[in-house]
Amino acid sequence: MTPREIAAKYAEQHPTAAARQEPEQGIVIGRRKRPDKGELRLSKHEYNGRPYYRLAIWDGLWPEKGKQVSIRESELADIVTWLCDAMDVK
Repeated sequence: MTPREIAAKYAEQHPTAAARQEPEQGIVIGRRKRPDKGELRLSKHEYNGRPYYRLAIWDGLWPEKGKQVSIRESELADIVTWLCDAMDVK
């Protein structure tokens, strides 16, 4: 086998990765630019028919890996209460 034939056989067995699709952005509820880079974004999504919210740092077209949290709809009231409490802390 020639090197070209070996490379062709290898390419058949190891197809290239599909092009990356744009991430699902959901319904964007709010966004705020950050002074360092990117933006903080709150969005509503659905998974298996259940709604959830994602709070994430986005850098350009993608959310930054490890810098996001998912919040179930049933947890929203607690989160809002805690945020209000945080605004009262001196």
